[in-house]
Amino acid sequence: MDVDAGPVPPPETLWTETAIRAVVCVGLGSLRNTFTVTGEGVGLRDHYRDIWWELSWVEGGDRAVFYGNVPSAWLAGAVASADPLAGGPGWLPWERLTALQRDLGLSFVYWWDGSRWGHAPYPDRPETTTAHGGGAHALDRCDGLPPARVDLDTGDARAAYDALREAAHRRQVTESLLEAVLPRLSLDPRNGEPDPRAALQVAAWTGLAPGSGRPRLPAGAGEPAGRRPPIAAPERVSRAIVMASRSAPELTRPEHPEPDTVVRWMVGRGSIGLVTGFGGDGLMFSLHGRWESMRPSTPEAEIIDAWREAEGDPRTGRWLHALIAFERSPDPDVLRAYDTVPVWWTGPSPGERALRAIQEEFMGRDPAWRPEWTPLLGEVLDAGLL
Repeated sequence: MDVDAGPVPPPETLWTETAIRAVVCVGLGSLRNTFTVTGEGVGLRDHYRDIWWELSWVEGGDRAVFYGNVPSAWLAGAVASADPLAGGPGWLPWERLTALQRDLGLSFVYWWDGSRWGHAPYPDRPETTTAHGGGAHALDRCDGLPPARVDLDTGDARAAYDALREAAHRRQVTESLLEAVLPRLSLDPRNGEPDPRAALQVAAWTGLAPGSGRPRLPAGAGEPAGRRPPIAAPERVSRAIVMASRSAPELTRPEHPEPDTVVRWMVGRGSIGLVTGFGGDGLMFSLHGRWESMRPSTPEAEIIDAWREAEGDPRTGRWLHALIAFERSPDPDVLRAYDTVPVWWTGPSPGERALRAIQEEFMGRDPAWRPEWTPLLGEVLDAGLL
């Protein structure tokens, strides 16, 4: 999906600003909170906060990919995707990215198609108006961060650094400029002797020196068949299953009449909306915006269970989630989801007990009425990932 880039700048800007910092880090021998240059791109390794990210250009035009990992402790308020590679274009460097996802973990991936950033679909979060996820948070945490052990408020360091930035954006970083600039930045006694030649090598490799070019990763040949994102935490398991379910279609079933008994009970409780379904540890419901677990032998359990059973079919099964809402009409809207966790489900993601109940529901249906994500339930539950 395409997104408003928001706080994530275009790759040209992000590349140049990161490369400048890498030039200075190498030129001063700074190793902590290091802006780096690798065979794949430019990036940051922030060892203090355990944040890393990288930006790479990709063959085939003005294409780039921005990816990394931000620990969940730094992601308060961010919207994360269960699988940041979901929906990625075929030209992504899939082999590299899937290896990183497996070995180091990826909390965000952005792809630039020459005009806009795109990213994987985010879980529906009505309270969130902008969804920039870990990528923007990685930059927020590092915004304005100078190269390690450089104090830009000391002496004429700011003027020297600005001169280097101006030359970098024109791709005119030269050894003579570095010889003049680096000593004015090397004010911390822990820095080594300035090394303009090493810094120039970085400038040349990243395309900041006259006549130099930039490295590009080979374009991918499409998402690997059968790719499954690795799952490291129960909450990611739930999110991955929810997103997998939403990629499957709802199969068409006969229409049912309005559940009058449920509507009368709901209205009698002073509610204009009911949402019920599998979430958390099992069946849940919400009448007044507060989620509650369904307790056996309670009035709500008896009414909702009777509704679900009455509309069920031995072959096609029973619904997983349902919604009744009064909008502007005297007649309520009634929605049912038999095969997916629908986008209008705002309750907790299903935990182990709820997923086992969903699996039991699916396996009780005729095979033709089992959604395509049914095998994923077996894999997750058999592996004990929850």
